[in-house]
Amino acid sequence: MKEDHRHGERLMAQKQLSGLHYIIILYQSLLIFLWILILFVKHIITYDVFYRNLLGNSDLDRTSHENKRSRIDSSSTSEGIIAENKVASRRSKLEILELKKRINEYCEEIIQLKGSYQEKYKENEELIKQWNSRNCDQH
Repeated sequence: MKEDHRHGERLMAQKQLSGLHYIIILYQSLLIFLWILILFVKHIITYDVFYRNLLGNSDLDRTSHENKRSRIDSSSTSEGIIAENKVASRRSKLEILELKKRINEYCEEIIQLKGSYQEKYKENEELIKQWNSRNCDQH
């Protein structure tokens, strides 16, 4: 009866360890996904600002080639483009910093989960050793 109970506890501990290991893998996948997302957002922001400034905030279909050239060539537009690029750059840097902060938080959670997993794994190994030694002593 006691052996069945202990065997059940051991199986339960193994299931919990498997679950913790799966959670760690999920967090690592999330971390990779967030890093890719940061790169993607940075890319989108950069190209969006570039094309918006190039076209002077108007649609591609409605803007003629001459209007584009005259907007780009004028010094006031160039200064405006530079100012908008600086604002967009600051905004994207702030967004990237926020995403990096979140990634760091997830990293800390992963480290804590990994520590908990290793602790439970060691406890489980110790219980298995005790169980095996108890079985050997009985034979």
